[in-house]
Amino acid sequence: MSRSELSFTQFDAATWGYGNDPQMNDQQMTEQMYFQTLTELCVNRFKWEGLPKEIDRRFIEVELHRNALLVFFKDAKYDRHFCLKASIQGRMNMYDNPTQFHAYGNQMIERDLTARECVPIWANSLRIPQRQAIMIYARKLAKIDRTIDITVDNLRYTRLVTGNANQRQSLVNIMKQVDEGKPLVYTTPNFDPASVQSLDLGIHPDVLPKLMDARNSMWNQAMGFLGINNANQDKRERLVASEVDANNEQVLAVRETALNARQYAAEQINKMFGLNVSVSYDQTGSMATMPDGEGQFDVEEPDEPKKEEAA
Repeated sequence: MSRSELSFTQFDAATWGYGNDPQMNDQQMTEQMYFQTLTELCVNRFKWEGLPKEIDRRFIEVELHRNALLVFFKDAKYDRHFCLKASIQGRMNMYDNPTQFHAYGNQMIERDLTARECVPIWANSLRIPQRQAIMIYARKLAKIDRTIDITVDNLRYTRLVTGNANQRQSLVNIMKQVDEGKPLVYTTPNFDPASVQSLDLGIHPDVLPKLMDARNSMWNQAMGFLGINNANQDKRERLVASEVDANNEQVLAVRETALNARQYAAEQINKMFGLNVSVSYDQTGSMATMPDGEGQFDVEEPDEPKKEEAA
């Protein structure tokens, strides 16, 4: 099974090919966590209004995220509107638009439709799903997160201790006491400290905040990809108004690429079926921050030149 075939919610370490390796399981579970979070943000960006009551709004965005195509049509047998998954059939016209579709839901609902009988809803102008890109961002975020975890563990043991084979058990007991935070470390009477050597692993505490900054930067990139407002800076830095405006322009440009495709479909649905369907960007999710609050920012106006005091 390929990664693209995995469900949104299920995680099976064996499926991902890591068996019972705890370290790799942690990596993939972290990746799955980010994948689910980014997917939730992706499928909740748009608000559909005026749809017939039999249409599932959630299904529209989830399926556009998965396969980038749905078809909206009215079925004479059931006298109801449907918005279902579809595949392209027949020839393309001169504008590379499909002339036929095969719509399907379950075993009872399958229809072959012409372009005059239905309206296709595309996820974007390129008509490709965004799921693969979400998986890439989830993988990058998980790598940084796991690197932070490993760095935190290594900061507890910044030196490698060596000794002869006869001292192995004594060294194990010493490290156990250190790990438990014992105020005093007890050894055997015949333990020779001079025979123990240590090697500095060169792990510096300054690495940790840099990794956290890298994670926040990657998160902001993912938010920008989804068209969600983001700081695009670490929260410790203040942004001037011009920098915020530049970031907002990029966010709006990305947002419009997906919104335009949906609004065009809504216009065609209204024209063909006499409905009043509309779609807009859901502003309630326009600001996304890391779970720990990282990614927020303050706006600072440029300093105005001070007026010279009269002599």
